[in-house]
Amino acid sequence: MVNEAFQDDLDKIEPFLRRKKEIQQFPSVLLPLLSGAMSTELMKENLGFAYDNFYFEYIDGHVDMCYFTENNISVTNEIEKRKSNDKNFFNKTKKEQELIFENQWLLSLKKKNEYLKTKSEEKLFDWLSETVLLVKKAVGYGHMIEAFSMIQTHSLKDQLAKKIKNPLELSKILNILTLPEKNSFVTDYQLALKKAFKTKDDKKLKKELEKIMSKFYWIGNSYSGRAELTINSLLEQRDSIFEIKKINIKEIIQQKNDVIKKYKLNKEDIRLAQDLSFLTIWQDERKKMVLRSIDEQCMAIKFLSQKIGLDENLLTFLTPEEIAERKFLESEIEKILTERKKYAFVFYNPFSDKKYRTFTGDNFREKIAHILKEKDDINIDSIYGAPASSGKVIGRVQICKNMVEINNFVEGNVLVASMTRPEYLSAMKKSIAVVTDEGGVTCHAAIISRELGIPCVTGTKNATKILQNGDLVEVRANHGQVVILEKAEENKMKI
Repeated sequence: MVNEAFQDDLDKIEPFLRRKKEIQQFPSVLLPLLSGAMSTELMKENLGFAYDNFYFEYIDGHVDMCYFTENNISVTNEIEKRKSNDKNFFNKTKKEQELIFENQWLLSLKKKNEYLKTKSEEKLFDWLSETVLLVKKAVGYGHMIEAFSMIQTHSLKDQLAKKIKNPLELSKILNILTLPEKNSFVTDYQLALKKAFKTKDDKKLKKELEKIMSKFYWIGNSYSGRAELTINSLLEQRDSIFEIKKINIKEIIQQKNDVIKKYKLNKEDIRLAQDLSFLTIWQDERKKMVLRSIDEQCMAIKFLSQKIGLDENLLTFLTPEEIAERKFLESEIEKILTERKKYAFVFYNPFSDKKYRTFTGDNFREKIAHILKEKDDINIDSIYGAPASSGKVIGRVQICKNMVEINNFVEGNVLVASMTRPEYLSAMKKSIAVVTDEGGVTCHAAIISRELGIPCVTGTKNATKILQNGDLVEVRANHGQVVILEKAEENKMKI
């Protein structure tokens, strides 16, 4: 039996599931991702355009979040219209969103302080509701980044291909043109640690590490939850910190200017490259706001768990709508959330009367798997993507979809993931190469791989589906190719 939904709900969403789509995969629970997706409502309200719908599928500690291609195209087209009337559209919109977020941050802190002073149940509920809005506004207008980057990276590549016939040179030039002209927060964090570890005096080192903990307390967080920084966790990174280097912004700008001059790029090519570079910086700053917000949301969930006697891990499978309606106080909620923690499929239509259609249970999981099933890939011996960081290596595949798999990554393996984010950094440092389903030359995997000096192929679309743990592969990142040299026997590689 399909729980939490009628058959007509499935009938209504099935046509959407068959549409062309882009999938992003997160090590995650449901609540923070659903909170962030609400940003499309903010976009619609204040900017007049938005994504129409998403779906989320939770399985074994990770969530597949679907963007429908037609939505990405419509959002990108609307952005281009705005930019044609105002070349500073991105910059103005980014600043406006940051102001909206900071105001919400102050409001959320106010609600938290009111609860901590009074221990009132009602104040706690108010605080939790504000943290949902906090994550929503942390993503905010920045949610347009996904659509624009997915569509316009391909557009820029197609334009450059008319002038640059060599695929390797094309990839190299695309990398240069879209490099961000600012350090990522991960790099700033690593550089701060590098500087601190040069301190010989133990007392001074502790003070420096405490400063880092205060400034970057949120950096270990993810959509899976909160991970508190400690002195010991920082000390454990001492031996793996020194390969990170500060980017040379002047050198990057000069490289871009040299490319523009050499290939006589037109204004449209230059404009697209500048936009994609800017959006990489915006995306990084957006992620920082999201991680700060998740810290607050997790704390509120923890207090709620203590107040009502429900496991805080279960409470992270609430929807924003259920929090607003205080559904967590109902007698059946523990049973419902327990089922979602096993498997959950959420279809989110923000502009309909019924925003969330939530499905659980093995029967429904089988139906969804049947609808989404792709062609048999058994005989494929190579997969292709975008060359994001050059190099060639041979190694065993290790797929990471959730925090347990990330934490158990074996040094010397090839990291394969849908996408990478800051929480993947520990595994990336141990890997000899990175391969992702999604992303382009400006994504997190590409940027960090270049900083680490390891090969990276992004945007393969199907690496996590075709490859399996233990496969022996050759990553030919210069050509955007991953060659399967030997398929792993079942259970051959114990992860």
